[in-house]
Amino acid sequence: MRLLATALPSDRWSARLRKAAALSTRDWVWLMRAYRTLIFVRVQLQLRSFESVAAWAGKVKANLHPPNGDLETNISRWSWLVDVAADHCIVPMRCLARSMARTRMLGRKGVLTELKFGVRNEGGKITGHAWVEWRSRSLNDRTNPGGPYEELIPVGDMKLIAEMR
Repeated sequence: MRLLATALPSDRWSARLRKAAALSTRDWVWLMRAYRTLIFVRVQLQLRSFESVAAWAGKVKANLHPPNGDLETNISRWSWLVDVAADHCIVPMRCLARSMARTRMLGRKGVLTELKFGVRNEGGKITGHAWVEWRSRSLNDRTNPGGPYEELIPVGDMKLIAEMR
């Protein structure tokens, strides 16, 4: 891999190859699963109701068996790998697909997260955003958790409201 990185003319590609070479086998497996999950979520959001996709994404596997290392470090790395997969996807992955895939993949590791939604007014235009929180910390908004978005009601409460109709 090192030889290939030095043979390429672009520093950008060289840096990318060095980063790829630094990933462990577990990271590559996680990356491929993230890629598959992102595509699946994106397709399912077109075919099924939001509620059913959110319910699927929110399932948490019992009995977390953490790999070697600190759980918080692992969760941060896993979350980052979902973003790496999303950044290299064949179709654009926006915050909703990223957040649902992240929620699903962490849930498969037994990590209970919260899928959050918010809105804000940008010059008279209402925009929305989705993010994931674990222990009240945003996993996919690095600079400003939740940003200047006004949080809406939690997904679980949306189901209760829908049942009240």
